[in-house]
Amino acid sequence: MRVTLLIGLIAVALAVGAFFTQDAVHADGAQAARAEAQTKQAPSSFREARARYERDLRRPSLFIRTRTTERMAAFRESEGFDLLMERYNRPEQEAEPHDHVRYTTVNILGHFYGRHSESIDKWAQMLERHNSAEHSWLWFHGQQARVWDNVEEVLETFEQRRLDPFVGAATLEALARAGRNEALDVVIDSLSDRRQPRGIARILQVESAASVIYRLRHEMETERYKEAAGLLIDAFEDRRLPERSKLVIARHLKEAFGEPMAWEDAETWRQVLERGSSQRDPSGGGQSGVQFFNVPAIGDRIAFLIDFSCSMLIPLTEGERDEMRGPVTGGGQQEEEDQLPWDQITNRFELAREELKRTLRSLDDGVHFCVIVYGT
Repeated sequence: MRVTLLIGLIAVALAVGAFFTQDAVHADGAQAARAEAQTKQAPSSFREARARYERDLRRPSLFIRTRTTERMAAFRESEGFDLLMERYNRPEQEAEPHDHVRYTTVNILGHFYGRHSESIDKWAQMLERHNSAEHSWLWFHGQQARVWDNVEEVLETFEQRRLDPFVGAATLEALARAGRNEALDVVIDSLSDRRQPRGIARILQVESAASVIYRLRHEMETERYKEAAGLLIDAFEDRRLPERSKLVIARHLKEAFGEPMAWEDAETWRQVLERGSSQRDPSGGGQSGVQFFNVPAIGDRIAFLIDFSCSMLIPLTEGERDEMRGPVTGGGQQEEEDQLPWDQITNRFELAREELKRTLRSLDDGVHFCVIVYGT
């Protein structure tokens, strides 16, 4: 009898406990749902945005923390800049890797405070405090923000004797992104200096200069641009410069001058610079005249790299089909040699297959080729 009574009391206690626990779970769930609904709504004031920011930084979701940070920064209040600067200075307060926190914070600062005149002095303070290589992304956004009203101070960066090469490259890129032609003077001064740096410093020097030549291509007819481009072209003859950097230079020159290929020899680019035209003799440079998806094939040993993953089975849209069909003649008919068997093409894989067959049929005698496929 006592055992039965004891079991009954335990059952009643468990039932009551479950009832209250269930209510507590429902209450916690409702509270979480209300908090989530509130988070999705944009704050109506900076005060509210800051409160959410300080609350959400403790939440595990990276998406929520990033969103609430952006919403606070969107008010462009000076106090918001200070909070983000504090977050950048002490990234160890969050669970993510420190570099990730800093990278995201600088992106938000650059987006919302990049051209905010009231924050110029704050940017200068941050750059003065963080002037080593690991803060290059901060320097890129900070110098880009300062260049609009303080270009002289930005240029003074290059006069520092012990300027970190990463910081220098970031500053030069900031000048170029802002469209400031003063960047050409920096390129001329650095590339004409007889005491050229070595190693990574040299790599950063020429690759950031290549970016300037590309981004300031609208200055192509000026003597200053031609001088800077000529000095950059000379870098092809630097035996200590790695092939990767020469390829970076070639690709930037290709886009700047509108050339069909990224040649990696100085003499070819000197001719292009002197001519100032995007036209090139098709018989030079080993160009075969064959194209694969509008990419010219160079040389007599050609590799075709083709995606075999499941994404290639996605059906083509009408817009993609029209784009691949190319231009038509004045009579409204496509040139016969450019035609593909469109009745056999429904997805990306079939398009790649037929384009490959057409390209291979166009190869000259003596040209060697291989086809490489990948699926992961």
